[in-house]
Amino acid sequence: MGGQWSGLDGAGQLAGFEGCATVMLMGSRFRFSDRFLRVTNAEFEGVRFLRVGSLDELSALARVEEFDLVVFECARPDDLALRLDGFLAAAGSAQIALTYPDDRSAQRMAHFLLKQRKLRQIGLWPAEAGLETWWALVRLLLAGRTYHPSCIFDVLQNGAQDQSAALEEGLGAGLTVREIEVLHQLSKGASNKLIARDLDISEHTVKLHVHHIMRKVEVCNRTEAANWYMQLQR
Repeated sequence: MGGQWSGLDGAGQLAGFEGCATVMLMGSRFRFSDRFLRVTNAEFEGVRFLRVGSLDELSALARVEEFDLVVFECARPDDLALRLDGFLAAAGSAQIALTYPDDRSAQRMAHFLLKQRKLRQIGLWPAEAGLETWWALVRLLLAGRTYHPSCIFDVLQNGAQDQSAALEEGLGAGLTVREIEVLHQLSKGASNKLIARDLDISEHTVKLHVHHIMRKVEVCNRTEAANWYMQLQR
């Protein structure tokens, strides 16, 4: 599947977009058409939208560019199990959204992401949504939030029940609510920098929380702390 880096010059260097937020769209020209790119780039001031056709192209661009949001076309839910690690690696610290073709596919994708403990950090978007809806979803994720459709609320509820159990056990171990939030991020493999950004605190504060967590749950490192937390959710 071929790709296009809209907004790049012929040498593949970024041309005239310094300081802009970057939204990467990985998918087919059918899904992200030339017209879609033109009108969307015109709609957003200070944001550029680029399209690539493959994960290899996205990974190559990721070596020289940081993204703010990456939207992956996911036409077949079964592919997600094979491609999720690649999606996450290429996206880096960017917000992530996956498109889905229908409600049943969204539910299957949500179940898989829940098992991988990624559902809370990855948005799911209806592929057939109108242009105005897409623009609203882009604005939502660029503001640091995420979106899940109502068709997967049952899946989200199950995930919330798991987190409630972990919260109860964590408080019983003497952890504060903030320390449990940090521990939840640790269990997802997040770095101190990402935790600080997500919780709107400093990296130094994150380090202090991690130190207190390890002391309270009697472990030697952050990996053991994350494993301790994940055991609570089983």
